[in-house]
Parts: sequence; C-alpha cells; structure tokens
Amino acid sequence: ANCFLVVNQAIRWGMDPFAIAPETYEVGGKLGFQGKLVAAVINARAGLAEKLSYTFNNGKGDDLEVTVSGRISDENDARTVTVTVKEARTQNQMWTKDPHQKLCYTGATKWARRHRPEIMLGSNDR
Repeated sequence: ANCFLVVNQAIRWGMDPFAIAPETYEVGGKLGFQGKLVAAVINARAGLAEKLSYTFNNGKGDDLEVTVSGRISDENDARTVTVTVKEARTQNQMWTKDPHQKLCYTGATKWARRHRPEIMLGSNDR
C-alpha cells in the first residue's frame, strides 16, 4: 500500500517515484516525508518567486533558531515561520551533529504546513 502511495504522490508532484521512495517513512500507519524532500517540493511546486531562504539567529543549543521565508510569486511580502531547536528537537542524532540543517528541514516542513498545505497534498495548482 505504501508503494502505491509513494508512486501516486510522486506522479502528483511530477517527480521520480524512485527518488521519492527513499525519502519517506511510516509512523503510526501514515506515510511521512523527509524534510529535504519537503523543501524540494516547495521550491519546485509552490509557485515561489525564489527558493526558500533561511536566516539563523546567533543562539546556541536550544536557543538556535531559523526563520524560513518564501515569497509566493503573486504576493509582495514573504511568508515566514520561525523555529527553535528547543521547539523542534527529537531523538534524531542529526540534532546533535548538524542542528542548522535539521532546523532548515523542520522549518521548511512547518512553512509548507502553514502557507502551502495544498502543495504537500499533491496539488498541481500554483
């Protein structure tokens, strides 16, 4: 069933199912997508004037934060979300090894959920 879901979603996004499959996971019977895949889908399909941008504060540890910005093509102002390590950290070891990258991926996912959820559901509309 998950293979069918991956292929279906890849078709909706106009992407190769074999590229999508390794970037998915299952939790509680639901298919999830890695943050780098989410960021790629947003940049390719969300109708942005330019790719998402990431601005970090000077915080350390739990206080490190990123603001993710993306301006939709027909809008004047960028839409943003801000995420801190404290808010987003999980048991994933990447939070220790590369917290900046994990914040980018988590921030992109939060940005998509807030500002373009239809893209994550496979809408082809821009």
